[in-house]
Amino acid sequence: MSKSTSTSSSSSAPPFPSESQSKIPITPGVLRAIFASSRTPSEERSLSRRAFFNLAATRWKGVKMALIKK
Repeated sequence: MSKSTSTSSSSSAPPFPSESQSKIPITPGVLRAIFASSRTPSEERSLSRRAFFNLAATRWKGVKMALIKK
């Protein structure tokens, strides 16, 4: 009796998608497009400039530290 109820309950329940089907690939480009669409072009340009200069400053600090260590 429990065998028939377990079969009927499992057949009435919707099947779950496999892990590979349920995961949506989110790439950095997709995330950037989502967030960029919520900003004006001038805001996007400002953020890009600030990010570039932060990256450049971080790289420069690393170069200075490497030269000082030598």
